[in-house]
Amino acid sequence: MNSRIIWLFKEYRSGSSWLCNYICKTLNINYLFVEGEYQHLKKSDRIINILNRTPVESDSKTLLHTHLFEGITSLKKYEDPIVLRCSRKDKFQQFLSWYAVKQSDWTFFHLVKDESVANHGESAQFRKLLEKRIVVPKSAYHDFIRSVIIPSNKYWSLVKNLTNETIYYEDMLRGDFSIHTLGLHNISMDENFYIKNPESYKNEIFINYEEVKSWFDNTGVVE
Repeated sequence: MNSRIIWLFKEYRSGSSWLCNYICKTLNINYLFVEGEYQHLKKSDRIINILNRTPVESDSKTLLHTHLFEGITSLKKYEDPIVLRCSRKDKFQQFLSWYAVKQSDWTFFHLVKDESVANHGESAQFRKLLEKRIVVPKSAYHDFIRSVIIPSNKYWSLVKNLTNETIYYEDMLRGDFSIHTLGLHNISMDENFYIKNPESYKNEIFINYEEVKSWFDNTGVVE
């Protein structure tokens, strides 16, 4: 692996935390959540800070990652970067996971079996969430499309002339997948690291599960 800068653009609820951990450990590099120091700012201001970011020498030994796909427009400042996207093929299931987190007291969940590598109490909070019965409003669906799907598709279309690759959550779960742009092959998700919840939990906590599914079926929202 050479010293080219690696950027990872992450859709919410796509397994990106595990992917960051795997890439950094395997390539022995650091990681930087680029908008992390600006989390207290509103989204528009966080985007401005990413766009104004100046490349530094240590970037070549760091995985730069963000949820803000708008940052792709600043990649011209980086010499020949490798650009990755972490996504999910099943947008319906991705949406339900995204909305479930929004119903908790936490802004994000990294569901790991080893609590020492998670934010304190996240897994316990998620288990508490599973005790709820939730009705999903149509407005949440529109918010998801507007804030997650549209930015991902719109800005990812700009990387076609760069070295790029999309890694899917479903392939990570299946195992034996590759990240060709990094020369990494025969990858399997560490089952001792992440909690794999049964798919049935969503059908149990979302009262209008079938109705929500129809929103995606009828609009043809796919990867």
